Amino acid sequence: MVWNADTNYALGFYKVIGRFIGIWPLEYNRIPSIIRVIIFVATQVWFCIDLTMQVIFKGNCGTLPEVIDVLSWILVGFSTSVKMIFLTIYRCNMKTIMNTAITDWSTVDVPESRQIMLKFATVGRIGSVIQVCSAYSVCVLQITRCLPAITTTLNHQSNSTVPICIPLWPACWVPQNVFDYTINFINQSFLAIILVICYSGCESVFFGTAMHLSGQFEELYRNPKHLDGSGDYSQQLQQLVKFIERHKHLLILAKDFEETYNIIILVHVAVDVLIPCVSGQ
Repeated sequence: MVWNADTNYALGFYKVIGRFIGIWPLEYNRIPSIIRVIIFVATQVWFCIDLTMQVIFKGNCGTLPEVIDVLSWILVGFSTSVKMIFLTIYRCNMKTIMNTAITDWSTVDVPESRQIMLKFATVGRIGSVIQVCSAYSVCVLQITRCLPAITTTLNHQSNSTVPICIPLWPACWVPQNVFDYTINFINQSFLAIILVICYSGCESVFFGTAMHLSGQFEELYRNPKHLDGSGDYSQQLQQLVKFIERHKHLLILAKDFEETYNIIILVHVAVDVLIPCVSGQ
């Protein structure tokens, strides 16, 4: 597959982040990608189990917002694991879609079609960058607000007691032993970073792929106006056949995309509904 400047602009961001977590469709069958997926999924499963065990053994002794935060992180970790697993199961579908996307960018020769594709690629790129930056910002805030140096500074400036904390944990879970505190702080920070990387990566690939397919349907929608009866019968017939074949191909890609993300979207919606229900909002 040939990658030109437009292809790199439209798909390069997803390629970088997808390769890092092992879900880039064109490298699914490579051993390093499989190993990365296994490691990241195992890490997230451990993350969910660890927080769940903490809830069971230490109880929900924190405030309601703290308990809701813990539950939210558990559910996000679970949903992200499901996303990576299903993206691996349906890797052939995503590979077909991505190969088609690369072909589309390398063969487009109509300026109007290229502008349509670039418009949707820009929306996908901006949306994905916003998703990634937002997720990373939440993670950074969760970690930095619990750093001992910052906590000590706040305590000194306000001349009041500021309890130490660990990212993602209620204050009542924090161990009093310095060694245990340090180990748990590093462990939770590491797990939070891994979760955010995987979550934002999966969301970016989804959004970017959806935007490309949307752009192709939009470009196809603009094509029938060229079937205006001008030209001889054979030319019109060729254009009509080409239009029908392209429409059929896009419907197959849309079906592959729906099959890949059907359960993923269901789990995502269930998580989004469950959290407000539990919090009573």
